Amino acid sequence: MRLVAWNSCERFDRNFVHLRDLCFDIAVVTECGPFEVGLDQVREVTSVLKPGVDGPGHTKHLGVLAQEPWRVEPLPLVDDQPWLLPARVTGPVDLTVLAVWALGPEWVPGRLSYAAQTARVIAEVLPQLEGPVVLAGDLNAPIAGSARQHAANVAALATLGMVSAWTVARPGVDPATEPTLFHQWKRDQPFHIDHVFVPEAWAEDVSVTVGGYDDWVATKRSDHVPLVVDVAPRQLIREGPPPA
Repeated sequence: MRLVAWNSCERFDRNFVHLRDLCFDIAVVTECGPFEVGLDQVREVTSVLKPGVDGPGHTKHLGVLAQEPWRVEPLPLVDDQPWLLPARVTGPVDLTVLAVWALGPEWVPGRLSYAAQTARVIAEVLPQLEGPVVLAGDLNAPIAGSARQHAANVAALATLGMVSAWTVARPGVDPATEPTLFHQWKRDQPFHIDHVFVPEAWAEDVSVTVGGYDDWVATKRSDHVPLVVDVAPRQLIREGPPPA
């Protein structure tokens, strides 16, 4: 199973081809716009979308996409967390995806910080769920002032049996060495703020690839690069691939 988290910086009509080239199975895409996937795609795509900010003039959306043999449908869980899009994915392995796009505090009731928004997902939504869960997206953390809260979120996820795929794949390595955002499109302003958290049981066989500045930012696709996670869930290993 290939999971992708990417902030496409809008431009999704143009950028979908680059996401498709990553051969994703399940993708969490932030700052995308409303879109329709054409019938000329190699594999059937299903998607769920929601606006990040529900108001006139705001076109940036949060989306979850799945390609056959996986399918995605909306999962109504919360109506007071605009930064969260829960989705149910069915296929060779069924799972819940919690897509997160931490919003600027000015757009959030109570002006919650980026990390505080994710903390609410962990505390209020995750305990409701059964079965495997993936939490992924642009968490906008850690950045200045949020390192402690982000570390607390990572620890809270660990108590619920979830781990950062990047950290598992790069033990002992500083995430800052492999940034996912280049602020203001500048190579010298890097941050690692896009994340994919998976069940700890999936961490036995996980690999991670992070896009490079030259391919994704210098070409003006986005100021973010994709985080690509390949996992082999035990269920999939045990059951084998789906029939052709």
